[in-house]
Amino acid sequence: MTNVAVGDGSRLTALGGGVDFPVFALACFDGNLYAGCASRNYTVAGPVLARWDGGVWHTIEITLFPDEWPKMVTNLLVYDGALIASLASAGDRALL
Repeated sequence: MTNVAVGDGSRLTALGGGVDFPVFALACFDGNLYAGCASRNYTVAGPVLARWDGGVWHTIEITLFPDEWPKMVTNLLVYDGALIASLASAGDRALL
């Protein structure tokens, strides 16, 4: 696993082993770190959020727009007490 790293001032190491998907956005919400990711394979139905709870990464599938590939979470922000994600869909050649 890769794609999310934490630095200690002299080196970067994967946070909790990292996540299996390319990461495009990060946000803190409700005491957790969320990573907005893209799906690069057909085993996951769409873009994903990965949630770091301080010890383990948890994958959260987003099931909007099931017929478009590939999809990605491009931005995350916290607004009015909610985690907001913007999604994008691109042609296969753009991401693979």
